Amino acid sequence: MAEQVPEELTIREAAILAGVPRRRIEKDCEEGIAPERTSHLWMRGTNAAHVPPHAVAYTKAMQSIVGVKLEMKTKRLVWKRLRDKACVPFGTVELSPGLSLDLDPLASDA
Repeated sequence: MAEQVPEELTIREAAILAGVPRRRIEKDCEEGIAPERTSHLWMRGTNAAHVPPHAVAYTKAMQSIVGVKLEMKTKRLVWKRLRDKACVPFGTVELSPGLSLDLDPLASDA
């Protein structure tokens, strides 16, 4: 039986799964990479921000390339590749000439 993947995760849940501080996911949302949706938690009487589950894989991928400053268009390319279910396996994304990122092991870990 296939595992059910939630439609959305709270930013806190995504950060825990990715093993990063919550601020890292929030920054991706602020940059316009990861779409953020706010919903009202009626039991708590508060609001919570939610992101798609592939935000975890995206964050893990970005975390793996420490020390490399990427352009916004390159970050969006990685996000689009992870979001596109028709692209499974995700394959390799060329970040810049001579620098590639293999998304499959990163996405499967996440």
